[in-house]
Amino acid sequence: MTSRLRNLIKKLARAARSNVWILDGIEPYTGKSLRIFFAGGNQLKVYITQLAFSGVTNETSLGKLYLWNILYALWRNTHDCALAIIEGEQAHQFLYQHRGDYYVPSWIWSSVPIPLKPSSKGAKEDLRRIRKNGLTYQLSNDPGDLLDFYDNIYLPTIQARHENTAVFSSFDEITDVMSKGDNCLLLVKHEEKTVAGVIILMRDVPRLWLGGIRDSNDAYRRMGAVGATYFFPAMYLSDQGYQQMDLGRSRSFFNDGVFRYKSKWDHRLFAFDKDGLILKVLNTSDAAAGFLCSQPFACIEQGELNAAIFVDTLSDSSAESQKEIDMLSNLDGLAAVNFYSLKGQQGEIRKLKTVAGKSSLKEDGESVLAS
Repeated sequence: MTSRLRNLIKKLARAARSNVWILDGIEPYTGKSLRIFFAGGNQLKVYITQLAFSGVTNETSLGKLYLWNILYALWRNTHDCALAIIEGEQAHQFLYQHRGDYYVPSWIWSSVPIPLKPSSKGAKEDLRRIRKNGLTYQLSNDPGDLLDFYDNIYLPTIQARHENTAVFSSFDEITDVMSKGDNCLLLVKHEEKTVAGVIILMRDVPRLWLGGIRDSNDAYRRMGAVGATYFFPAMYLSDQGYQQMDLGRSRSFFNDGVFRYKSKWDHRLFAFDKDGLILKVLNTSDAAAGFLCSQPFACIEQGELNAAIFVDTLSDSSAESQKEIDMLSNLDGLAAVNFYSLKGQQGEIRKLKTVAGKSSLKEDGESVLAS
């Protein structure tokens, strides 16, 4: 037996058993009860409860179930769930994904050309705040500055942003990374005080790695400190002769706060994670429709990254909806933007329209600009 076959068998064996919960809560968009069948790890479970229920949920553990138990529960919908979410990798796709399901990558990566040329109202407002409050930056390799960054900037920001879903890099890991190559710590200053910071990984396309605001303090955000952790690195790297800056990864749900902030800077997608989650629509309740309509997402279809937008009808053209549609239609890296509706008989999803994307991002991570 070859090592490749052994690895495949191990992956299939792992995929054939998962921890399962039933998640119950009120879907905020409709104010109606929503029930989700969830199979996967705790980190994603907490993220989904935040996404679907604003973090307020009742959960029932069904324990660790085997493949046949999960498939039977989904086939008969024995727990009367509207949606099912199964975390995993390509082996899980093979076992659980069926026609009409969506495979949502865990993470998508984006970059921006530098120097930054803000075109959105939000980005221009950030730059106005940076200038108005006299924010500056300083590069540092001082161990005391790194420890202060870790304890008082990075940790509080990650905890405030992700709560129970937060995964922290250890201080030893960060120290190890900073000891290699030309990786650097950029500190954002207001007068003499450090109010924010970000670590830049120096490579062919430099990457913003870890960052945050001191004490996750909203007063510093209002000064423009968040924008400064993007604008000042871009300024520094442009002066060093770089033309692109990697903004790191974001969740694949387009209303995620980190993704929406990066959209201010006209970012472009350049890679996506092969691991992810399978999203199944088990019935078309109002609550299920509310969740899907309020949470457009990226999904992998035939090896390409597409956007899925659920609407009541194509005439749903509120200013906010149209702004979101325009943003995704012009996002470099999406092969297509597909519009769906849950109107119709129970369990039916209708594709209403497909809009060609600005460019095509394939599984190898290469973004090919459309002609």
